[in-house]
Amino acid sequence: METLKVCLFGAGRMGQIRAKNLYSNPRAKIVYVAGGGDAGKELAKTYGGEHVSSFYEVDTSSINAVIICTGTSSHEELITAAANAGLAVFCEKPVDAEPEVIEKLFNLCASKNVPLCCSFQRRFDNTYVSAQKSIAAGDIGTPTFARVFFADHPCPSIEFLKTGGDPFMDLAPHDVDFVRWCLGSDPIEIHGTGSSSDPELSKVSCICFI
Repeated sequence: METLKVCLFGAGRMGQIRAKNLYSNPRAKIVYVAGGGDAGKELAKTYGGEHVSSFYEVDTSSINAVIICTGTSSHEELITAAANAGLAVFCEKPVDAEPEVIEKLFNLCASKNVPLCCSFQRRFDNTYVSAQKSIAAGDIGTPTFARVFFADHPCPSIEFLKTGGDPFMDLAPHDVDFVRWCLGSDPIEIHGTGSSSDPELSKVSCICFI
């Protein structure tokens, strides 16, 4: 059984979650944790990897994949470097803030014959897969309305929410992708509203309800 040897980028909320999951999987090994400052060093120490400051300190011959859990603004550079090194890429959403860049990065990885997977993990969850198959098979008839309820638990930190972790950026993409997948079609028109119950979030125009 081949071991997935990984360089993990980022030691924030998602980096912590991915590191724990990787460590619990006997088919995966964290070889490097890149960036994250002291938190990155602690993460590497906890899960048996080597801490480096950047991708350019990584011996790419010792790994076969990267997992990117850093901010969106860093994704393009990291994905490009990984693709050019022939490494498989798993990236937190969004791959980029601009559709043109997302398309460019997927095309780049395809040209290098390396997979680029964005973390829409619901498509791999057995319960969601079962629902999609039932709808596709016509088991519930023809859908005319879809309603999705979802909440993030535990609640992310205020610092995370201030820098793009609001429901439109962090939660709704999962629901939109799932509904599109189930219905097999794209929306014609989109309308959204939001509000915040937290004064600190309101000051920076960050919402917590949509």
